[in-house]
Amino acid sequence: MTYQGLSYPVCLSYNSIGNLSVQLPQGPMSDAHNIYLFVNIIDDTLGTTVCNLTSPIPVTPNSLLVQDLMGSISSNDMTNSIYADLNSGNLNLVTNNVVSLSTALNIQISESGGAIFLNSSVNNQMASLRDYMIQKVSNLCVSDVSSIKVISSALSMATQVFYQISSSSAVN
Repeated sequence: MTYQGLSYPVCLSYNSIGNLSVQLPQGPMSDAHNIYLFVNIIDDTLGTTVCNLTSPIPVTPNSLLVQDLMGSISSNDMTNSIYADLNSGNLNLVTNNVVSLSTALNIQISESGGAIFLNSSVNNQMASLRDYMIQKVSNLCVSDVSSIKVISSALSMATQVFYQISSSSAVN
């Protein structure tokens, strides 16, 4: 996945069934909301192959996503599917949503040139959402090396903006 002109891998999901469905995070506006995907396939004997998708995939942002989720968290509204996913305890659902939401937050900050930092109300809301997501990821069960990769990718995305991380989340 490419973000802010940098290219680095983010583990979105894994399974042992051979069927994979993931929620893709938005791409940066500076790259027409494109993301670049590859699939790393590992068999039972630890043989691997990487399949690169040759064309970027445009993933446009949902501008109301963050605001809707903040309202659902404050009202404990389980009818919001993202809020329900974050509270499910399901590793793939939680981490997919955290990566997507964190990417949306990180891109908003990047594209505002840091102006969001100056608006304390918006900054506090984003910080609360990051703390909530970090808490949900921190409570996931680590079962194998692949789950560690998915969890660490989600935490990496959620903690990219250091001034929006509370001291309690940093300790977790």
